[in-house]
Amino acid sequence: PFEEGQFDAVTISFGIRNVTDRMAALREFLRVLKPGGRLASVIGMTNMPEAKLAREAELCYATVAMVTDYDSWHPDHGAVDITSIIEVMKGNGAKARALLAEVVPTFAEDRAPCSHHCDHALQYAIITAPEARDEALVGRLDAIAGRVL
Repeated sequence: PFEEGQFDAVTISFGIRNVTDRMAALREFLRVLKPGGRLASVIGMTNMPEAKLAREAELCYATVAMVTDYDSWHPDHGAVDITSIIEVMKGNGAKARALLAEVVPTFAEDRAPCSHHCDHALQYAIITAPEARDEALVGRLDAIAGRVL
């Protein structure tokens, strides 16, 4: 259904290992990529719920993804053992701490409005008329949606 060379990037969520014919799937992904496009595989199921919850809380959200092993998709990598995965995870932990140490101090307490409008994501999300809303539920949602309730 997609034209050749249509996308700058293709992301595979939950991994290509769930696909019956990996090579056919990869050929299709590469077919729809523009020349020089990027193919990424995200194996992990926590990212989507976290992104949705951040959006509901009107928070800007970005993923920092770090690879632990390539055995599920890379043809030149065989099986890995837990020891090597733990070593890579320790290195990734150090990289994450360094990233936070550099980025967090740049957060201003008094920041400008988000250019992506994350800070107003709920502006039109609640369509229940104010007079029809359950007061107890509104009270429980105050911490997250109080601005629009």
